[in-house]
Amino acid sequence: MKSISLLKYGDAVEGTSFLEVPEPGNPGPGEVLVQVDFAPVNFNDLMVPWGIYPWKPTPPAVLGTEGAGTIIGLGDDVERLSVGTRVVLPFGSQTWRERLVVRADDLVTVPAVIPSEQASVLTINGATAWMLLHDFVTLKPGDGVVFSAATSGVARWLIAIARHRGLRTVGLVRRASDIEIVKGAGCDFVFGVDDDLAAAKASIGDFDIRLGLDVVGGAVAGKVASFIDFRGHLVTYGAISKAPMEVPVWNYTFKELTTRGFFEGSDDNLKKIVPALRQLLRIDGIGDVEQPFAGIYRPEDAKAAIKQATLGRRVLLDFRS
Repeated sequence: MKSISLLKYGDAVEGTSFLEVPEPGNPGPGEVLVQVDFAPVNFNDLMVPWGIYPWKPTPPAVLGTEGAGTIIGLGDDVERLSVGTRVVLPFGSQTWRERLVVRADDLVTVPAVIPSEQASVLTINGATAWMLLHDFVTLKPGDGVVFSAATSGVARWLIAIARHRGLRTVGLVRRASDIEIVKGAGCDFVFGVDDDLAAAKASIGDFDIRLGLDVVGGAVAGKVASFIDFRGHLVTYGAISKAPMEVPVWNYTFKELTTRGFFEGSDDNLKKIVPALRQLLRIDGIGDVEQPFAGIYRPEDAKAAIKQATLGRRVLLDFRS
């Protein structure tokens, strides 16, 4: 069976390789056998061979945090699922392989309006966005949320969920050319991180921004914080710049901000993923949310896919026969 596995720690490209691994076997009671259709190469997947992710498997080990597939076999006592059902795979289920056995209760059915390519990135992007908007601050219609990396997959879902809840969205991007793209995705206000953000804040009108979300780190975290109002919350859920957060102290002394961290793979958050996805997949216009991909690669071309991911490009692995 085809897989992409960790062979050694260090470089993400050289440390991973296409590898044949044993078949998973037949599903037991309450389990199903799933054919993996698509699995993305995410930043957190790269963090495993880099040795900075909390999960540090002993090589060789199949990688892959999320994906989507089709059920091809049922164990005993599985009632709500059937062969041929498309599903979102559980977080951390080592999805970079052709087939895997998983617990039926850990699966979420994919609606017909969502292509499998888009379903493959729901576990991280969709569930993370849902929890970020629900778990830290009680927001009411008309309130605002500001976030960095507004071109990201998580941001696409932040925009969709916020629109469903009647929230206002403020996105920050690195490139001026991305501003119209993010506006086209439905974001209410979009600014470059190098803009005059004091003027930008003054230009958006009078609504309460009590939640800021940062995944970049460095100086960008402080720029997100500059939009947050008195006693709001700044939540960091990553550091793709690999730089420490730089938040000017006046955000804490004068605005009394609270800073929190979010890791989807924590024990508490893992329990929330399936309920979050089931709620997410009921919102209006769910099929309209689309994350673009720079490329789709067969498992034999994994090194090329991982190389693209190290450059910040979103790519998928295609495990279909």
